[in-house]
Amino acid sequence: MKMFINALSIAYFGRYGWTVLFYLPYIAGLCCIFRKLGTNFVWAFVPFARDYKLAEAVGMKKEGRIYVTFHCFSALMNLMDLLSPDSFKIGSYAVSAAAVILALGLIMFLYSIRIYSALIRRFGKRKRWILLWLFFRGIAAMIWGFSKKFEPLADYDPEAAKNTDQSPAETWLGNLIFSLTRKFDWFSYHGDWKILPMSVIIAALVASIARNDFFSTMEGTIKGSLALTCIAIWNGCFNSIRTICREKETIRSLRRKGLHLSAYITSVLLYQVLLCMVETILALYTCRLIGIKFPDEGVFSPALIPELSVTVFLITFAADLVCLCISALVRDSVAAMTVLPFILVINLVFSGSVINVAVWSKTISRYTISNYGVKCIAAQADYNNRPMVMGWTLLNSIRDTEVGTTVTVGQLMDIVQSDDSYPVVAKVRSTEVGTVFTPRQVTDSILSVEEVNKAIDADLELDMSVREVIDFMMEKDIIPSYEEIGEMVFSKTFTVKEIYSIVNSLDSIQTIREKLIFNLFDVGSTLDLIISFFEDKAINVNEKLDQVLDFVLEDETVTALLDRRPLQGLTVRKILENPTIKSFYEKYMDKEIDARFTVGEIIDAILSLKEIRNQRGIEINLTAKIDTLINAVGEERVKNFIIEKTSEAVHVDEYVRSRENILRYWRILLLFVVGAGVAAVGLIQLVMRTGSKAEDPEDGGKSDPDNRMDLLPPENAEEKDGEGDDGKDEDLTL
Repeated sequence: MKMFINALSIAYFGRYGWTVLFYLPYIAGLCCIFRKLGTNFVWAFVPFARDYKLAEAVGMKKEGRIYVTFHCFSALMNLMDLLSPDSFKIGSYAVSAAAVILALGLIMFLYSIRIYSALIRRFGKRKRWILLWLFFRGIAAMIWGFSKKFEPLADYDPEAAKNTDQSPAETWLGNLIFSLTRKFDWFSYHGDWKILPMSVIIAALVASIARNDFFSTMEGTIKGSLALTCIAIWNGCFNSIRTICREKETIRSLRRKGLHLSAYITSVLLYQVLLCMVETILALYTCRLIGIKFPDEGVFSPALIPELSVTVFLITFAADLVCLCISALVRDSVAAMTVLPFILVINLVFSGSVINVAVWSKTISRYTISNYGVKCIAAQADYNNRPMVMGWTLLNSIRDTEVGTTVTVGQLMDIVQSDDSYPVVAKVRSTEVGTVFTPRQVTDSILSVEEVNKAIDADLELDMSVREVIDFMMEKDIIPSYEEIGEMVFSKTFTVKEIYSIVNSLDSIQTIREKLIFNLFDVGSTLDLIISFFEDKAINVNEKLDQVLDFVLEDETVTALLDRRPLQGLTVRKILENPTIKSFYEKYMDKEIDARFTVGEIIDAILSLKEIRNQRGIEINLTAKIDTLINAVGEERVKNFIIEKTSEAVHVDEYVRSRENILRYWRILLLFVVGAGVAAVGLIQLVMRTGSKAEDPEDGGKSDPDNRMDLLPPENAEEKDGEGDDGKDEDLTL
């Protein structure tokens, strides 16, 4: 429902939204104005036709048709914008639509100036009413329609109203006002207004190229700076390239009528200043509308746009004055438009930014407006602190490319062991790895894992007897066999005393020694007495070894011991909780272990192995895709590294964002303005004083005694452009 109402609003008013409320008083006032002008008031209610009928009533049928045509196109664009899906309201479609709507609105605004100016002349009112009609036309229509003080002139002639008396006034100020009025007549009636929509279109086209990365990357910033400079230079050049050459003869004729040349030159400069200011505002507004995001913070003010406006205005006005000099030098408009491309190309090629100029041509670059314009805008845009993404973009585009080489192991070893030749290797070698830790920290870390706890509580399933364990260990040569033990222990001759001292040291023997025999003698004293008789007797134990082993192994107690299965149900936790192991662990649990090493020490330790050194001559073919290498290092790390290094490499001191730098460029641009202005004033005076037989107004017009040279009307100026230099006097009538 809302969309339907908005569509009806566009069909009737040409737009939708709350702004349609201003149309209601406008339509009401227009009904009464149509009555006063003798037009049927019903036309005030007919959409689009109301504007044409108003233009027709004041003698501006042609302008009315053009205005209504553009009004229809504007309404159609608004309707397309209303009905288009959200996906179409971003990207290139939105940029194109915004540029078209802005250009149409500007053209309609300029044509409305002409129509309302004719309406003011039709009613015989002052021109200052034009401001109310342009910005508050609903209020103006109500006042003019309902007030009896506003009545149309009875003897109004539209053509005569256009061609009012063009004789200059007597005073210098009157001459200035007269010349300015002529300039605005050129603007309104002879097509000079077209430069404003053209400046909007140029700004929209150029800004659409630079809008994505302007103020965000280095390359985008320098490209956007050049684009904005080109917009300003083009606007300035088109402003004034035909200003003088098209009306030379007219100005010479006006000088015979009393026009002060200084007043004319002042009017030209004032008009060009105003035009450059309007174009600066339109260019920056268009850039913002297209999607360029200007930073919030400036160097001298809280916002960047006011400072950028100063730069763009200086560039525009400097280019304007340079082309004003050319316009004064050339014979006619054709010659001026022939020279213009050379001015534009020279400023583009020798700007010294995107296009690198040769050493010999840097002298030319120092005398171009674009060179200092680009530098100033780049400094204001903080070029040096933006990232340079071109290197990463190029690397990213060749990720699937395979690279490789053949090296020897020795070459690789020399590289990784070098500290001086390769700074990157030296940095890696000095990197410290490892840490200081204690066994308790390691144990706690391991036991914190749930799977580890389950594993140490699990049964080791070691269901083996002592005999099987001993046989297994003897079979694997973990422990010696019985025979080997006998040979090691019993392979020498002992005395009875030596054997007795060994046996007597056993705890079980010490217990037996205290027992009494027949309650009279203890066992220990008795044994000592008996052994004392045989203590020096030698015994060869090895001869009895087999008998001893057979005796021991056949003993029931020993057999029972060997057949025991002590490992049944054993777990790792039980082993760790063994008092002996636990006491050993507690003793060293909090001892610090320093396991810190540098990468270089680890590499040197590995490469010092003889087996590694023997492989130095082996060749290795190293091939890999760039994508694999990037992923191995880390894409984000590679990207940041390349962007950082390329940004440092393309740092330009002339683009430093500082007050001193920007003020320096402003002063240089101002010098261009002053120099070109002085040259333009001198050339205009020279051309106007030497190109005609007429003398200054103060001489009484001696060179034209019959005063036959009349004024050349603006509408015939183009036809007469370039004529009159042959020194012949002609009758020029209004």
